[in-house]
Amino acid sequence: MNKGKITVCVAMVIVFFAAFQMNTKGYLLFAPPLIEQEKIDERFELQSFQLAQIEDLDISKQKLKSDVIQQLIAQKALTEKAKEKELEVTEKELETRMDEIMEQAQEYKDEDYGMGAFLKTQDLSFEEYFNQYMKEEIKTEMFIDKLQKEWFKEFDDARDYNDLEEKRQEVIDDFKAEHQDEIERIKEENL
Repeated sequence: MNKGKITVCVAMVIVFFAAFQMNTKGYLLFAPPLIEQEKIDERFELQSFQLAQIEDLDISKQKLKSDVIQQLIAQKALTEKAKEKELEVTEKELETRMDEIMEQAQEYKDEDYGMGAFLKTQDLSFEEYFNQYMKEEIKTEMFIDKLQKEWFKEFDDARDYNDLEEKRQEVIDDFKAEHQDEIERIKEENL
C-alpha cells in the first residue's frame, strides 16, 4: 500500500473513532446507562411497599415511578458534582456509617410491617439487604452530604438553607439539561 492510501485510512479511522467517542461520551463502545433499570425497579418496589403500609394514601404507580426517577436523577447529579469537586467517601467512612444505620434499624428488622415485612417479601436477611442494596445508597447520601458541607462553607450564613436549595436545584437542572435525551429515554421506558 502506498503512503497516500495509508494516510487516508488512518485519517478515516481517526475521524470514525472521534465521532464514535463523542456519541458514547468517551466510552469505548457504549456509555453506561444514566440510571440503571435495576436501580429504578428496586427503589420503586421498596417505595411501593412502604406506601402500601399507609392507609388512605392513593398514589398511582406512574406518579410513584416518576418520583423515583426524579429522585435518582437528583442523586446522580449531586453525586457527580461531588466527584467533580474531588470529594471522596472512603471505605472506612462508609463502613462506619453503615454500622450506625444498621444499628438504628435493628429494632425494626423483625416487625411484621415496614422493613421487617419488606425483608420477608424479598427473602433477604437484614445484613444481606444492607450489603446488597443499601451500601450504594448510603455512599450516595454521604457524597451529597459532603457536597452540601462544602457549599455551606461558601455561604455567608452557614444556616442559609435557601442558598443550599438554590445550589442543589441549579446542579440538578444543569445535569438534566446535559442529559436530556437519556432522561427522556428513561421516562419513555418506565412511564
